[in-house]
Amino acid sequence: MRLALLLLAALAAAPSPASAQLEWQVNGQAAPGDRSRASRDGFGVMMMVTPDAQTFWRAWDGPTPPNLVTTDRAIRGQPVTGMVLFSGCGAGPDGNCNLTGEFIVLRPDGTRSGEPLRGSLWRGPPAPGYNVQLAEGSLGLIVEPEDPMGVWTLRAIVTDNVRGVTLQVEQQVTVDTPPSASAPST
Repeated sequence: MRLALLLLAALAAAPSPASAQLEWQVNGQAAPGDRSRASRDGFGVMMMVTPDAQTFWRAWDGPTPPNLVTTDRAIRGQPVTGMVLFSGCGAGPDGNCNLTGEFIVLRPDGTRSGEPLRGSLWRGPPAPGYNVQLAEGSLGLIVEPEDPMGVWTLRAIVTDNVRGVTLQVEQQVTVDTPPSASAPST
């Protein structure tokens, strides 16, 4: 299993005008609770998994509302990326938000896969009102031929360092093809 913390600062030039209220909404109604979204004290975080991070970024920078391609499946040898979206970050004295994150991947048996990855998710101005922004950091996962099949969990622990608020979100992806029978033996 390969992990990568992708810092895509160059692509995050501006927030999308996709809007959210003080709570996550779907079609204008309060979204049902699930582990992919969290909010507290006006700060909200959401994770989405995509099979194509570059297409996700292009869609985000396109017309509003963006048509974002997501998945709940991982195919061996092909990347999936956990994208972090946020709203309502606090601005410091310099007018900028300061979001950091820790990414963790859990294998189907619940054990941690590799070491947590930590990095900056956003250092810039907040979007106007409660518009949703796409974080500069994301979590890439490639399931290798010898990795187990089952449900893998991508987890992000996001901290708004100005407000002092930390939120945890996660998404699950299923690998439903067995490990390669041709894995080298020792």
